Amino acid sequence: MRIIITLFTLYVLAACSSAPPPLQYYLLDSPAKVSAPHTQTKRQIRLELLPLPEYLQQDGLVMRLSDSSLHVSRQHLWAQALQQSVPQVLVDALNNHQQVRFVTQSEPGALQAAERLVIQIRHLLIDQQQGAILSAQYWLLDQQGSIHFQGSFNQSQQMAQDGYPHAVENLQLLLKNLAAQIQTEL
Repeated sequence: MRIIITLFTLYVLAACSSAPPPLQYYLLDSPAKVSAPHTQTKRQIRLELLPLPEYLQQDGLVMRLSDSSLHVSRQHLWAQALQQSVPQVLVDALNNHQQVRFVTQSEPGALQAAERLVIQIRHLLIDQQQGAILSAQYWLLDQQGSIHFQGSFNQSQQMAQDGYPHAVENLQLLLKNLAAQIQTEL
């Protein structure tokens, strides 16, 4: 009996001493890509991102397990809040257009922009079957608040590999595709 108790105690101690899995941090925007300064731009548009859905207002990457079930990772985390990184990714992608300069709300001079591009992200997540998913709506408003155009974006990107790093790359790609769709409507 004493041997059984000793073995059980050793088993419990071994289980308690195992290290938790390491935390992984991911950037949505690329630190290597810095937007070049624009000169002689005729038109400036301020990008405004509406508040993200509650489930995206936390650090963990989100995976949809079924139509109504989400898993928020506690080991795979965003290095920066999505509310700040999503607009930066979009502005970097949108600024490929030569006649228009997009600025985030936090940039100097953003309040002088006469036009506003308002974006509402409805879903930005990973799905076990569909891959990466982005669903959004957007509106281009003039200084008086009149809508010049509006649109919606619903796209998924199948993942060629497993893992969160590849999923983050696909989420970046979807945001760039959203920017490309908006550019075609300008």
